[in-house]
Amino acid sequence: MKKIILSLVLCASAAIIFAQPSVTLTSVNVTETSFEISFEPNEQCAYYKVLAMTYAEIEQWTQMMQVPVEELISQWGERLTTSDTFEWTDMVPATTYKVMALPYGTDSVAAPYNYIDVTTLSLGGSDTSVIAIEVSQITESSAYVVCTPNDQTSLFYDGLVTDSLLDAIGIDSVCTILRENLLTPFYSTDAWLWQGLIPATDYHAIAFGQNGDSIWGDTTIVSFATLAPSGIAAVSTSPIVVYPMPNNGTFTLVSDDLQGGTALIFSTTGQLLRSLSLNNRSNHIETNLPSGSYVLKVTNHRGVELGSRVIVIQ
Repeated sequence: MKKIILSLVLCASAAIIFAQPSVTLTSVNVTETSFEISFEPNEQCAYYKVLAMTYAEIEQWTQMMQVPVEELISQWGERLTTSDTFEWTDMVPATTYKVMALPYGTDSVAAPYNYIDVTTLSLGGSDTSVIAIEVSQITESSAYVVCTPNDQTSLFYDGLVTDSLLDAIGIDSVCTILRENLLTPFYSTDAWLWQGLIPATDYHAIAFGQNGDSIWGDTTIVSFATLAPSGIAAVSTSPIVVYPMPNNGTFTLVSDDLQGGTALIFSTTGQLLRSLSLNNRSNHIETNLPSGSYVLKVTNHRGVELGSRVIVIQ
């Protein structure tokens, strides 16, 4: 009997000694663009770090940084110490995320991480995607633009373009530029104060989206004009647009003040590599440069710099 009791005591002691820090994850609430996860650490867990990424992102960053996934959680994870519920927002609809918790003991040594998969809900329907646009608070150099998708929209893009540029390249090219240059589309209402606009200039706020069946809807265009500066003549400035980006060394340069201008391409160390004459509002440029990053500077026929862009050739 004594041997049995002693064995039970030893087994219990061993279980306590060898128990590892651990965290239990439970999905609490999931929407189209957010989710909440409840975290419950055990007694051996002094603190833990949590991180949510798609499987594609995990593969990309572990390969790029040449580190295990535990290192990503350690570097980028949110540090929690007790039972908690954490919410992730601005997530992509209809996408599976791996939510991970890396527990640490009192010695700050990490144990194996725990995880669950969470899939955000789908957005959009089968009818036409429509984006409503409201423009307000217009000044000489700014405007407040609110773009609101209807319930049929799964994603959308929006932006501003001058009347002269829209006239030069057309609405289809403008939409292509927005799709290729925005890193991610919008999934819910986008409210933004646009600053640095040109005084006394006609603008168009543009938005377009696709429904749940990936069918693009009609493009919404709302026109407005910035105010003229009091007692000061408006200065003619011309923003430049470069697309696609990145590119293979061939790209299109667009602005409404390029006739007779010059495009200069520099290395990142400041060495001039190309000097190209510009003859139209829209210019097809072939650089014949190897892969890398370069600086593009554009001047008009008066030698006034219209702007500069970093171009990436792949």
